[in-house]
Amino acid sequence: MLKASLLSVLILSVSIGLAAVKPGENLLINGAFEAEQLSFPMFWEKGGSNTGYDPTGGPGNTGALVFSNPDGLKGISSNCRQHDQRIIAGETYKMSAYIKTTGFKSRHCGIIVHDNGWHKEHGIRSFPENTDGWQYLEQTFVLQESEGGVYGVAIFAIEYVGEIRFAQVKLEAISEAALAGSSASPMLL
Repeated sequence: MLKASLLSVLILSVSIGLAAVKPGENLLINGAFEAEQLSFPMFWEKGGSNTGYDPTGGPGNTGALVFSNPDGLKGISSNCRQHDQRIIAGETYKMSAYIKTTGFKSRHCGIIVHDNGWHKEHGIRSFPENTDGWQYLEQTFVLQESEGGVYGVAIFAIEYVGEIRFAQVKLEAISEAALAGSSASPMLL
């Protein structure tokens, strides 16, 4: 019994040691939204005229992505995206972030991983209307198949009012096969 337990621990240790990513490692590039003298964080594609950035507006003076429609204009949508995530269908991942909201309501919003064509999405898809400061949210999910193994990440709000801020966004591999088969975006390779 002891030998079997030790063997299991050894196999797990070796597999984690050989993993493409380490437990807790962020698969997103620049999930802290650092911009270093730029008007918007590198490696993020911005969409929508009400999509902004505050370099010290996040918890602990970190960067924050800001979607703002305080006047309640109709039809306002915002998004921020990363493409070509190297992740594995059928495996477990966790999306997490700090958010801060003021009078926020949206027809459809989230911090998600989506498949090729955005037919399926997994991640955080519900936000409170108002938060008392920064609130940590996380969602663990099993990733579904995507045509061609293509995945993207989107932070978005469709037809929203109020304001929502996002900071320290993180996508983590959780299952053993996710750790072994996932890697950071090919942008850095």
